Amino acid sequence: MDLLREEIMKKRKQLEESNVL
Repeated sequence: MDLLREEIMKKRKQLEESNVL
């Protein structure tokens, strides 16, 4: 279980989505 990795992936996804807008 990589909780930290999951958090990073979530934040990265959010950043990418906000970048698209």
